[in-house]
Amino acid sequence: MKKPLQPIYLVFLLAAISIVPAKELSAQQRPMHPPPGHMHPPGDTLNKQTPADRAAALRELKELRKNLLTAKLGLTEEEKNRFIPVYEEFREKENQLALNFRAKYRKRDLALLTEEEAKSYLSDLGSMRDAQHQLQRTYYERFLTLIPAKKLVLLQRAEREIQQEIVKRSRELRPNKPPGGPGREKP
Repeated sequence: MKKPLQPIYLVFLLAAISIVPAKELSAQQRPMHPPPGHMHPPGDTLNKQTPADRAAALRELKELRKNLLTAKLGLTEEEKNRFIPVYEEFREKENQLALNFRAKYRKRDLALLTEEEAKSYLSDLGSMRDAQHQLQRTYYERFLTLIPAKKLVLLQRAEREIQQEIVKRSRELRPNKPPGGPGREKP
């Protein structure tokens, strides 16, 4: 019998496998690290899950994402078998670009950057976005050889809807938390 995913790991793994377009959230809009003194509550499952559990949860989330993408784009079995592996390769490269950028500034408090450091940050951010855009152009050309243009046009909307669905499902699994998330009222 399959073990259900720990709710906190659904959120953690979702963040690990999903990419937030740099256009939507700039680094100034989100904290780069937890506030001082931040600790996970004693009953938190974050520290209890084994690497094998995390790997299984990651595989499960990738499978969910693949199934939702197939359904939302209306891919045939043949299109799915050709498109999904190339799409996953694209997402991995896109995620790696963002991870490399975040790693460089992870432990930096952006409010404390000098003028020169801020200019360097903005230059690096622009370079990362340019690289993501070029990667997208390259892969979209490949995608057009695998699926019809009409289905490719639906890809960005499908990605947003899938992201929302995964977040919604993970929230539903968390005990004692409102479904709308922090600061939101229950529907």
